[in-house]
Amino acid sequence: MNDPYRSIVQVSRDYITLIDADFRYVFVNKAYIRALNRDKDKIEGHTVEEVWGKARFEGAIEIPLKRCLEGEEVHFIDEFPFGEIVKYVEVTFFPYREELKGPVTHALVVSHDISRLGELETRLMAYEFRDPATGLFNRRSLNLIIEREIQKAEIDDDSGPRVLFILVVENLSEIRRQHGSEIATHVVENTGLRIKEKLEEGDSVFRSESDELAALVVSLEHPEDAASLAEVLLATVSTPYPRGLYEIRPVCRLGIAVYPRDAGDCDTLISRAESALASARDRNVSYQFYDGDLHSKSVEKLRLVAQLRKALYEDQLELHFQPIVDVSGNIHGAEALLRWRHPDLGLLPPGRFLHLAEKTGLSLEMEKQVIFSAARHLARWKSFNIYISINLTAGMFEEPGLIEILETALSQAGGVAKDRLKLEITESDGMSNAEVTLKRMMELRARGFSIYIDDFGTGESSLRYLKDLPASVLKIDKAFVDGIEHDEKDRNFLGHIIALIKDRQRYVVVEGVESAGQAIILASLEADALQGYYFSKPVPPEKFEALLKRNAPLPE
Repeated sequence: MNDPYRSIVQVSRDYITLIDADFRYVFVNKAYIRALNRDKDKIEGHTVEEVWGKARFEGAIEIPLKRCLEGEEVHFIDEFPFGEIVKYVEVTFFPYREELKGPVTHALVVSHDISRLGELETRLMAYEFRDPATGLFNRRSLNLIIEREIQKAEIDDDSGPRVLFILVVENLSEIRRQHGSEIATHVVENTGLRIKEKLEEGDSVFRSESDELAALVVSLEHPEDAASLAEVLLATVSTPYPRGLYEIRPVCRLGIAVYPRDAGDCDTLISRAESALASARDRNVSYQFYDGDLHSKSVEKLRLVAQLRKALYEDQLELHFQPIVDVSGNIHGAEALLRWRHPDLGLLPPGRFLHLAEKTGLSLEMEKQVIFSAARHLARWKSFNIYISINLTAGMFEEPGLIEILETALSQAGGVAKDRLKLEITESDGMSNAEVTLKRMMELRARGFSIYIDDFGTGESSLRYLKDLPASVLKIDKAFVDGIEHDEKDRNFLGHIIALIKDRQRYVVVEGVESAGQAIILASLEADALQGYYFSKPVPPEKFEALLKRNAPLPE
C-alpha cells in the first residue's frame, strides 16, 4: 500500500487491514489497533489465526478470506469480540493487486462498526438481530447465518450437511392462558437454552416466530444423524417445569430440512423445514424430515440402535472365527469377528452395526463381551494350543481399565495364558495418537500381552514408527495382496515390505489371501502366516472347532 493511501486510511474510523496470501497482517490502521487494544507489532507480521484464535479464524474469517484471495469481493455482517466488547461489524474483503493487471496478492479488509454509535444504537442493533423478549437470535439472524453457512458449504464440499430444525411449542397458547404471558416467554427462553445445551460449538439457536424456535446444526457428519439429535432435543425440551402444585409440560414438535439435500438456498431451506413441521402435525408424530426417504432411513437407524442395546443383554451377539494358518495351511490361531444374530434380519456383519455402537456409547460394553467370550473359547480349545486375536477400537485401547478387564476375563475363564489372547488395533486408529498408543502398547507388553497392528501399510506413519512399535506382529492389509499374481511391481513392493518388517524382528501375517497363486507367492516372500477366504471364511464356533479336530491343512 503506497504511503499517500496509508495516511488516508490512518485517519479513518473504519478498521482497515491488508492481509497477504499466507493470512498474515501486512498493514493495520490505527482504528484497528485501538479496537483490539494491542500494540502494532503484536498484530503486523502475525497471522489472522494468531490474532483472533483458531476457532474464530476457522469459523468466521478463513473462508471469506480465501474467496477474496481468489478474486471475489466478499461482504458479511457478524459479531466480533474486541477485548471485552462485542461489536456488530460489517466486513468487506476487497481483492488487492500490487500490480494493476497482476494477480491478487492481498486482501484489503474494511470493517465498519455498525454498533459503535453509542449505547442507544447498540441496543437497537441488539433488537434488530435478537428477540427482545428472550435474548435469542431472531429471524433476521437466522437468514444471515444460514446464508453464511451455505457460502461456506459451496467452498468446502466436505464440510458436512447443514441441518435446520424448526421446533414449535404446541401448547404455548394454553400455557400463556393458564399462567400468563411472562411465564410463556420464560418457557420459550428456557426451551431455547435447553436446545443450546445439547448442541455443539458452531451450532446456533433462534426464536423464529412467537411459538417457534429454530436450530441450525453444522456439527453432524451425516444427515440421518439428525434423527438421534431430534430425539435428544425433544426429550430435553419436554422436561416439565414445577410451578406450585402443578407442572408446566411443554409439548413440542420438530420439522427438519437438510442443506443441500432438500434445498439450495436459505428461503427454500426454511420453507421446507416448515413443511416438515406441518407434516409432523398432520401425522401426529414428534418430528419429521422433509425428505421422506431420509426420514425412513433415520428412523430405521434409531430403531436399530434400540435393538442393538437390547441385543447386548439377550445374547444376540456372537463370535465367528477366521483361521490364521502357516504357509502350509496348518491352523495356528484365529481372528475373532463379531456378528449380530438379529431376530428379524438374520446374521448381520459388523459393518451394519459397529459404527452405530461407537456413536451411541455401546462399543465399550460390546468389546468387553468380545473379550470375555474369546477367553471362554480359548479355555474350551485349550488342547489345540491355538491363539485368538480380537479387535480393539481406539476407545477401548485407551480405556484406563483395559488391563484389568483382560486379566479378569482370562482368570474367570479358568486361567487362560495371556500369550494366547492377541490384541489387534488398526494402524489408522493406533497412529492417530501415536505417543498415547505406544505408551499403552508398552504397558500391555509389560503385563504379558501381545499386540498385533492390523491393516499395516494403509496409514501415513507405518514406516516412521516401525522401529519403535512394541508390537510383535504386523498384519499386512489385503490391498497389498490383490495384484501380486499379475503385477511384478506389486509383488516386488510387497516383498520389500515383508523383508523390512522381518528385518525388525517382527512376525508377518498377510490378510486377504483369496487364491492358491497368492498363497504360493506369499510363501516365497517368506510371510510367516496367512489369512483369507482361500483358506476359510469366518465360521461359527462349532464349525471352527470341527476344523481344529480335522487336524489337516487348509483349504479343505
